[in-house]
Amino acid sequence: MTARFNHVALRVTDVPAAVEHYETLYGCRSVYISPIGSAPGCAALCELPGGPLVELFEADMGFAGLGCGSLGLIHHAISVDDVDEAFRAAIAAGSTEVRSPADIELDLFPGVVFRTAFYRDGDGAVIELMQHNWSDALFARATPGAPPPTVRRV
Repeated sequence: MTARFNHVALRVTDVPAAVEHYETLYGCRSVYISPIGSAPGCAALCELPGGPLVELFEADMGFAGLGCGSLGLIHHAISVDDVDEAFRAAIAAGSTEVRSPADIELDLFPGVVFRTAFYRDGDGAVIELMQHNWSDALFARATPGAPPPTVRRV
């Protein structure tokens, strides 16, 4: 199996401000993966030059941060050749299931499907397993410099 670091996920107080910070200071390209006002909360993915990702989530929102503190580190992710195989190996080694492998399709990117799973290691850290190159299709569809999408509340 080939594995490599994929991303770190952070909860922040203001996702658009954090996106601007990463774009301005670090030259990231970014894409919003969940709109402001949505049930899971605003979320964005920032790609650092060279490929590593920073995922930003609205404080106290979203599945990926369940059981984590209200701000700061949520989880780290490892990309692998086979999410299911890596997940089975982690559970067999004594890790605890958070969410079994599933195909995910984000509302803002219909038709883009990627495989992911979550588990807690022996120290309780949440680790997400991702298929390699999962974010390529998101960035291919993104509009550079676009403002964050917003859900209208009625």
